[in-house]
Amino acid sequence: MAIVTESFYIPSKVDGLQLSVMTMAPDCAPIGIVQISHGMCEHKERYIPVMEFLASKGFACIIHDHRGHGGSVQSEKDLGYFYQGGEKGLIADVALVGTQMKKKHPGLPFYLLGHSMGSLIARAYLKKLDFTLDGLIISGCPVYVPGCKIGQSIVKFLEVFKGDHGHSKMLDRLSKYKDDGRFANEDSPNAWVCSNPDILAKYDNDPLTQFHFTLSGYQALFKTMEMVYSPKGWNVTKPNLPIWFISGEDDPCMGSEERLLEAIDVLRQAGYDNISYQIYPHMRHEVLNETEKEFVWNDLEEKLMMWNQKITDALSKQLDKE
Repeated sequence: MAIVTESFYIPSKVDGLQLSVMTMAPDCAPIGIVQISHGMCEHKERYIPVMEFLASKGFACIIHDHRGHGGSVQSEKDLGYFYQGGEKGLIADVALVGTQMKKKHPGLPFYLLGHSMGSLIARAYLKKLDFTLDGLIISGCPVYVPGCKIGQSIVKFLEVFKGDHGHSKMLDRLSKYKDDGRFANEDSPNAWVCSNPDILAKYDNDPLTQFHFTLSGYQALFKTMEMVYSPKGWNVTKPNLPIWFISGEDDPCMGSEERLLEAIDVLRQAGYDNISYQIYPHMRHEVLNETEKEFVWNDLEEKLMMWNQKITDALSKQLDKE
């Protein structure tokens, strides 16, 4: 199956920022749409392999660089800067980009896959717009950090002196997940990301993954985490929406299975009752990039196909009644 790739820009409805977008789709009629929301300090091109895989299975995929990332900046100095959009811009941008793909392929099941910080954005999207989704995949879920509320106050204080485009080495240190010595004997300082040496080498030497957030970026990150883990404000219209969490056993971002279950319980308490999870042994933060990523990719395909089939069966039953 041939794959058609397109790259283009869409102006954000929040502040007009040009968002860098990429799509991959089969050259025949797709069977569903998968939108990907990438993580902190990375970019859309890192998801080309998994997008190619999904497109080869019939799914039309779309991803954009979040504001302050990759190509969604006005200059290189703006990496990590979120402009005037903040956390609301992150969510609105995801909604805008997803809508573009829905317009191109109307009537198809629509799935959102969020990784790490992108999973926070995806859950913030879920909180207000679950009626637009047919399934949600949460990869590399960051557990709740109690200090995120204090972090917002720290950012406000620092902005008085540095402005929202300023940087803070203290926040840089605090925001980095440590490996707790588990990977101390490995060469890369980012060994916690994944165990795939090729991926790590590229990650360590990629200027689009080796930058720091500005104060505006940290404020948006802290506010998004606070929003996602707050029990207030959930607009649950699809309680049976399928939600699947995937994490690596050795992911410091997850902390532990118990902490992951706490994150899942937030959604259960909000009213979602169709949640499952998978923890992959010996894998780290980026399970989609791991050495044995094919196991994860195959599980992802199986899950999406199952969700697609249930949607098809439900439509058939509805038509039979009519």
